[in-house]
Amino acid sequence: MSTSTLEGYLTTAGVAERTGLTVASVYVYVRRGALPPPVRVGRTLVWSEEAIDGWVAERVARLEEKLGRPVLPDEWEGRMAERARRRRRSLLPRSA
Repeated sequence: MSTSTLEGYLTTAGVAERTGLTVASVYVYVRRGALPPPVRVGRTLVWSEEAIDGWVAERVARLEEKLGRPVLPDEWEGRMAERARRRRRSLLPRSA
């Protein structure tokens, strides 16, 4: 599956790859208004690369401010992956 359909735009898979979120999390973030709104091209949702890069930069800046130090790219991806794992675990039914 292609992560880009138009020059300068990202598909849902492209946004997931660029942000470190899962595809399912991208949809959750859109519903919550936490990601920039997508544009529909036919049946496909696309986001401006510029808008997504700005969103990531804003999130990284907030994290750096909170930690008081620069955040490395691998560290950002690791944090986003850990959030996705915790979210998936919270959706599993609890055994009695």
